[in-house]
Amino acid sequence: LKALGLQPEWPMAGYFLRANVESLGLTGREFAAKFYQERQVLVGPGDRYSPRGEPTIRISFALEDGRLREGLARLTSFVRGEPTE
Repeated sequence: LKALGLQPEWPMAGYFLRANVESLGLTGREFAAKFYQERQVLVGPGDRYSPRGEPTIRISFALEDGRLREGLARLTSFVRGEPTE
């Protein structure tokens, strides 16, 4: 995530993390909607979980390894602006 310019914030507990998407010029809500529309991957907009979460998205890693890897691959191509296959 850091290599993509997203700043991850690891939780004290739980199976999720937050990533700041402000560097992409999007709010967390805009990013989540666009990411789902273009890559069919759900992430939560950070403002749904915290009053200061507006520039963040919430990513769950509570799923099997293959699905997590696929979601992260789609996240990478989305952030880099690569076309979908």
